[in-house]
Amino acid sequence: EPGSSLPSCTRIKTLAYDTTILSNARFLWKDIAAVPRMALTVGVKTVLPVGSREAIVVVTGQGKALAKSMGWIIICGHCQHLQMHHLALIVVDEDATA
Repeated sequence: EPGSSLPSCTRIKTLAYDTTILSNARFLWKDIAAVPRMALTVGVKTVLPVGSREAIVVVTGQGKALAKSMGWIIICGHCQHLQMHHLALIVVDEDATA
């Protein structure tokens, strides 16, 4: 989660209604009632070498192409702690490289 502290662990977060829930209803036949209200977020401590052997970021779709062209500022702006990981891998599909 953006703004998470270094020692934060994986935890349950309440999803924002006006952004996340309304936006994700399109994947569930526009049924807002079908969209989960809570989600798991992986904490920074969970991703760091202390919590994991390796870390993989998967980037897919044309919507991520802008972030890639900006030097990963948008994608990795909130995951700068991956630089501290001894085995981090970023995988990008062809659409995201457009």
